[in-house]
Amino acid sequence: MGRSDDPAVATALMTRFATLTPAERSAALAALTSRKSLALVLAQAMTDGGFDKKNLTSLHLRQMRQLGSDELNTLLEKSWGKFNPSAEGSKTTIAKFKKL
Repeated sequence: MGRSDDPAVATALMTRFATLTPAERSAALAALTSRKSLALVLAQAMTDGGFDKKNLTSLHLRQMRQLGSDELNTLLEKSWGKFNPSAEGSKTTIAKFKKL
């Protein structure tokens, strides 16, 4: 599931999302947010109101932002608002913990 770049996979997962168990939903969201082609379909569905953004966590958003797609980031900002880069103090703290 997470290995596919076929946008039809994203559509199928979102169509069946309400019927999935919590574990399956978690796996589906991990797949949907792990590849640009799938994340684009998800982000467009959220923008259009076809998928409830409340299903996603900040982890999912960060994962999609890290895919490095301007098109995806534009869609995410339509649903979630403007993303701000981490404050310098936060970046320092994160770097400190990464060294541990």
